[in-house]
Amino acid sequence: MAWLAENVESQSKFLLITGAQNWASDYVSEWFATLSQRASLAIVQGYEWLPRSLFHRQIERNVVLQECAERDVKCLEDWAAEGGVSFTHVYLHEPWLQVGPGQSQFIPFRLSESLLGSPTYRVIWERRGATVFQKVQAQR
Repeated sequence: MAWLAENVESQSKFLLITGAQNWASDYVSEWFATLSQRASLAIVQGYEWLPRSLFHRQIERNVVLQECAERDVKCLEDWAAEGGVSFTHVYLHEPWLQVGPGQSQFIPFRLSESLLGSPTYRVIWERRGATVFQKVQAQR
């Protein structure tokens, strides 16, 4: 996340896909904006101080976005269009499963394959279990 703070434009807007089923225990989403100094469009933290309807709506939006982990690029685009927002980057934080003492196995999201196969997105950063895609403008 420090790399993002130093290498990605400050006005960038991120979709974070962690696959978390409970926003309250999604530490990646919770700390992303602070550590990267970049906007996260589906973050729930902070909305609890807004009117109750906005808080619940943001929780619903977060749930729908996390479901995109097992879908495709169209899911992201539909999510953004439905909310009237635009994004510049996608941050995937894919899980590792403990398979034995000191052993773990990487579990890629279906969305990862879709992003890698799309001409609209390119990888700009990748580490064990985390990948950042930048949305690229269509060539005219």
